Amino acid sequence: MIRVMSDEKGQAFTLEGITAALLILIVTYTLFESSVVVSPIWSEYGDIQLKQLGYDVLRSLDVHRTNMNLSACPDTQNITRNSLQYMLIQLNTSNPQPNQEFLNALDMMLDPSIKKRLEVYWVNQSNNNTIEHLVLINNTPIPDAVGVSRIIVLYPCDVTSSSPFYGSFTNDTALAVEVRMILWHV
Repeated sequence: MIRVMSDEKGQAFTLEGITAALLILIVTYTLFESSVVVSPIWSEYGDIQLKQLGYDVLRSLDVHRTNMNLSACPDTQNITRNSLQYMLIQLNTSNPQPNQEFLNALDMMLDPSIKKRLEVYWVNQSNNNTIEHLVLINNTPIPDAVGVSRIIVLYPCDVTSSSPFYGSFTNDTALAVEVRMILWHV
């Protein structure tokens, strides 16, 4: 009888071990199925690089105003012609196209395999604060495109009567113009 009891004890330990192993497998499977595991894929990594490149390009083309005296208009002869500020200042309502120096600088900074779309947005303060925009480089982006932007501040003395920004100012306040660039690989 003692011998029979020891055999039953061994069977009980074996059944407990199998049951424990099955429970561990079920719990592990449940944890893996219920948790979200996000692994980066190469296209997302490329999008991050493209977005950072876009920010770097816009930052490189930005020229900051050194004189904040609004009564002193800046000398446009001393503003770099490939800068965002100069490109916005020289825009004409009848044909809103970026100047060639700006386009050349933009093309030099971006690889030819990268397509771009360039838009500007601003709030027309004298027209019930309506949002206005212009498309300066009109390419149609793909769904995987990334967008970057930079804010450029213009003052009434920066623009002429032929500028699309003329009339958007009230009380000689500054005008914030958002320059958006949408980039994608071809």
